[in-house]
Amino acid sequence: MFIGMNDIHKKYLKGKLILDNQYRYDFVNIETSGILTIESKVAIAPYFFVFTTYQNHPFTISLNILPNSCLDPIQITYHKQCYFHYISTAAVHIEPYKVNNNLTIYKKASEVFVTLSNRKYWNVIKGEEELISEMSYLLFFKSIFTNEKIILAERFLLQLNIIKKILNFNDISCCDYNCLMEKLDNILSEDKYIPI
Repeated sequence: MFIGMNDIHKKYLKGKLILDNQYRYDFVNIETSGILTIESKVAIAPYFFVFTTYQNHPFTISLNILPNSCLDPIQITYHKQCYFHYISTAAVHIEPYKVNNNLTIYKKASEVFVTLSNRKYWNVIKGEEELISEMSYLLFFKSIFTNEKIILAERFLLQLNIIKKILNFNDISCCDYNCLMEKLDNILSEDKYIPI
């Protein structure tokens, strides 16, 4: 029962993300510049991690990433289930950050993960639904060569690159829109996870 945000992405790829009332949205912006001090406010990263929970099936959660420019403040204001979280990597290193009942963000060494609890999926071989008590996805890590360099997990980096190309499609004469959509579908349908 892993559900990607393919349809949701396709709705906004020519402009802004169109929110669907069937979903709860948790937009998580993690300050990644490494310049914060204790007295500072949280700086805004150029993208949000988007955790989308199907409200009728809270065990189904999609993980995606969006450039900030794709968010529409008017739609967000009207949608009743949008939540914004601004956190720093220093904060999640000290204590894991609970996004909601099924989502926690934590840091281990130079890597930042999200842990999903009680996630259900459809086992094709057994032909039945199964529950995984915990699984973790890598969001990004700090380069070992310099503390300033943040490297997104491959899935999110590819997603941002493809979205950027699609949003700039009119400026790219040699680009095949259907090919880009197929690549995005492939990224969103892959649900690799790291067992805890």
